[in-house]
Amino acid sequence: MAALLTAALLAATIALCGLWLQNAVSTIISFASAGIYLAFQMVVLAALVARARGWQPAGPFTLGRWGGR
Repeated sequence: MAALLTAALLAATIALCGLWLQNAVSTIISFASAGIYLAFQMVVLAALVARARGWQPAGPFTLGRWGGR
């Protein structure tokens, strides 16, 4: 529930800033781009931490020597 409220309030705040800012579209695009990159980097960081702790991915796909196996 807290995550939903936070996301809704953040989106509403950005939308309301559009009433005062002339470049509201670029502001919204900037925040969205930063969010996408942040989400991707969180996944990459989690994978790096898991690999550092010894996790070995399983499955038919492998990068061979480049994958660290």
